[in-house]
Amino acid sequence: MASSAYLKAYYQRNREQIKARAARYRLENPEKAKAAVARCFERYDPLEVKAYMARYYRSNAEKIKARSRRWTESNAAYAKALSRARGKLWRQEFPHKNNAKGMRYWAAKRNRVPAWLSLGDFAAIEAFYLLARERTDATGRLHHVDHIIPLQGELVSGLHVPNNLQVLLAEENLRKLNRYG
Repeated sequence: MASSAYLKAYYQRNREQIKARAARYRLENPEKAKAAVARCFERYDPLEVKAYMARYYRSNAEKIKARSRRWTESNAAYAKALSRARGKLWRQEFPHKNNAKGMRYWAAKRNRVPAWLSLGDFAAIEAFYLLARERTDATGRLHHVDHIIPLQGELVSGLHVPNNLQVLLAEENLRKLNRYG
């Protein structure tokens, strides 16, 4: 029987071939691969596995996040398509939650329009939305009107006023999420 040091060294020398062979096997035998994973997890208490995974994540969070970012960057088109597909499935499965989410944003936006806004301010707000559409048409890349200080921020909430609006590429706006700064 080979020693663990020998097996580690062998793995290090042949890592790419081993990974490629395993990936090929999983693609060619998806049911067998899923069954093998299920058999592996049958040996362990699910609560212990969950606790172990939580501990592992806490102690390796930066490494995990960096690996995830690298994978997403190297598989950008696939990651984007996967994200869209998951979002579509979620919206189909939970239309009530999707509607509630949209209504929360709409209500926040409506409640964040101060009474002192003038007609000129409303025209300026419309101009931002027109600018976003024009930039989208001109560049072929989707642009959003972003609230610099989010309407539903965690620490601070802004108003739906011209001074708080900017036009951003959709990717930048979606990356920013509900954060300020």
